[in-house]
Amino acid sequence: MFIIDSWFGGLATDPFVAMIPVVYLLLWWYAGNSSGITFGVRGFFLVLSVTTVSIFITLVLKTMMVCQADPTSYLRTQEFYTWLSLNGFIVDVCFEDSLFSLIMSDMIIVVFFTVLVFSYSYMKFDPFIINFFSYLSAFAGSMLLLVNAGSFIIFFVGWEGVGLSSFLLINFWTTRLQTSKSALKALLINRIGDFFLLIGILLTFKLTRSFDFQTIFISSAYLKSSLIPGWNILYIDLICVCFLIAAMSKSAQAGLHIWLPDAMEGPTPVSAMIHAATMVTAGLYLLLRCSFIIALSNLALNLIFLTGVITVLITSVLGIWQYDIKKIIAFSTCSQLGYMMTILGNSYFSLSFFHLITHAFFKALLFLAAGAVIHIMQGEQDLRRLAGGLTDFNKNFSAGFLQSAFLVGTFSIIGLNFFSGYYSKEAILFSLIYSSNNTFGLLAAFVLISSVFFTSYYSFRLFWLLFLSPERSTTRYYQLNATLRVDKHVILALGILMLFSFTSGFGLRNLTLNSTILSNVLFSSSVTSTTLEFFSWPLKILPPLLILLGFFASFYQEALADYQQQWRQFSYFMQSKYYYDTLVNKFAKVLLKRCFQVYKSLDKGLLEWIGPHGIALIIKPLSRSVDYALFDKRIETSFLGFTIGILLIGLVLTPEILNFQFNF
Repeated sequence: MFIIDSWFGGLATDPFVAMIPVVYLLLWWYAGNSSGITFGVRGFFLVLSVTTVSIFITLVLKTMMVCQADPTSYLRTQEFYTWLSLNGFIVDVCFEDSLFSLIMSDMIIVVFFTVLVFSYSYMKFDPFIINFFSYLSAFAGSMLLLVNAGSFIIFFVGWEGVGLSSFLLINFWTTRLQTSKSALKALLINRIGDFFLLIGILLTFKLTRSFDFQTIFISSAYLKSSLIPGWNILYIDLICVCFLIAAMSKSAQAGLHIWLPDAMEGPTPVSAMIHAATMVTAGLYLLLRCSFIIALSNLALNLIFLTGVITVLITSVLGIWQYDIKKIIAFSTCSQLGYMMTILGNSYFSLSFFHLITHAFFKALLFLAAGAVIHIMQGEQDLRRLAGGLTDFNKNFSAGFLQSAFLVGTFSIIGLNFFSGYYSKEAILFSLIYSSNNTFGLLAAFVLISSVFFTSYYSFRLFWLLFLSPERSTTRYYQLNATLRVDKHVILALGILMLFSFTSGFGLRNLTLNSTILSNVLFSSSVTSTTLEFFSWPLKILPPLLILLGFFASFYQEALADYQQQWRQFSYFMQSKYYYDTLVNKFAKVLLKRCFQVYKSLDKGLLEWIGPHGIALIIKPLSRSVDYALFDKRIETSFLGFTIGILLIGLVLTPEILNFQFNF
């Protein structure tokens, strides 16, 4: 409904939007067969694409109007109807419209459209492509619902919708056992976050008696001064810790990150949506949306900062030891999310939001480019088998375009000058260095700066092995059977993402780095778009130097293979992701065993003894004898006895029923 309202608002701003219904009817007619009845895959795709483009045009026009007016004070709340009304307690279906939500919605729509166009080519021969488009649309719709929610109730509905859609999409190829296991793993770990988010929402409601965001933000000072009875703990600390755990599970932070690499078992367009615009961004968006509350809890800020640093430390190194194309990019996602969490824990919410937007475009570009390579190479994802396989593929336009897309994504993720990642990562690193006034802060800054080398190394290693390495015998099969062409839909999707990956950083830096320009992200960084140009030259030259060092190290990546042969145990330790999955599996096995013992002793033991195998065996002959004695085992008299018993029970419980009240 929020999107429909935005569409009607766009009618007054652009005459083109008024033509959208006509375009829908024309596409519906064009998509049918000769009888005009069958809609078809092509028609479904066309209508969905035009719908997405129309929504994007409306959102962009609205964003431009807000920026030209007064972005700092623009906040519009819309209440559509009352969802629940109970004894004076009212829950409304409401949405909030602000510059913060508009920019986020623009990003989601752009990524969704490119993934949709790419999927039309990538999933062309899948018999269930209509189901795939439906799940993908539900994924984007749930994220838009989450972003534009005006209360925690609507936010939680979108949160659960994102989790459900991700499960359906990861498990889209249900005939593969590994996809089912990966989808179930993602679902179970995200249920941890769902539980803690629900606890945090209920604690917030207990204190404020409201689910509305603005009401809660107004009463944030009261939250800061409220103590839990019997404990010397602030309510706001407990609420923020619950929100942090929810964000950790959704955004795959250290400790709850194991589902994200395994989620790569789904189709590649799903990976692009999960990593760029929906799943992992939902956790960060929760913390950004609740910045009014998070900023008042020093405990939560310190935990967020520590979580981000640990995530960067463990995941940036793991990317070096992987050979699966998609898993390398997946670990880079964890590392970049660690950047956002670290700077968010340093109270620089605007910088975290800035990197969240720029990261979405170049990460979607990398995943879709990797998906194009996988599609060409018949589904193969192992770099050891693909090394040199695309060397002869560099002779036509589509091949050069694919290589250029990989280069733009690589330059953006490493933070090369003038690409989108440069503006956000540079601001994060410099703000962290200048704000570090203790040993731990300096150590965290060192970890983040060191990760620039690791990111540069595995990004250039991926590009070098795919496009520049010598041909190997294992790749000849893929060369002989490769199509050697990139579809026009793939070129369109990659071209749009290349444009945004190159321009989004420069275009949004003034909007996001200037103080309080985003009304929902009050705390900005100590740097702005102008002060970034005046840092000392030894500091400014350090990230490019590490990028260059990682670039040259990637040409000697064969040394890594030799090192793995010499130190096999350590290599297996790194490739096994520190044995963390093994430890989690052992813990889950012990937990399930204990739960089964409780089930046997309680459910199948005590409760069954009290119920069907205990008291019921005593009452049954007693009731039969009463039935024989009083009612002569006749159906109508037995029903009469049953009615009399119900009336007696009701007579006993009548005072309690009359005195029952809802207490909130």
